[in-house]
Amino acid sequence: MCGGALELLRASRESCNKVPVLTFNISGDPEARVHILDIGADDCILKPFDVREVLARLRALLRRQAGYATLN
Repeated sequence: MCGGALELLRASRESCNKVPVLTFNISGDPEARVHILDIGADDCILKPFDVREVLARLRALLRRQAGYATLN
């Protein structure tokens, strides 16, 4: 994520915005991904990615937002 996107994410979380955020990152550096997650992203996917994984992660984010950790 570029600096502007990181600032937008940080500002969003500081204003108590609870919208789930899934980020995509080209950096293989774990420190960069940890930083993005610590700022407030809910998940970070490393590019290149499989669309099925992205869809599964989106479903998981929506389940967690609704208060469900697993399918019942």
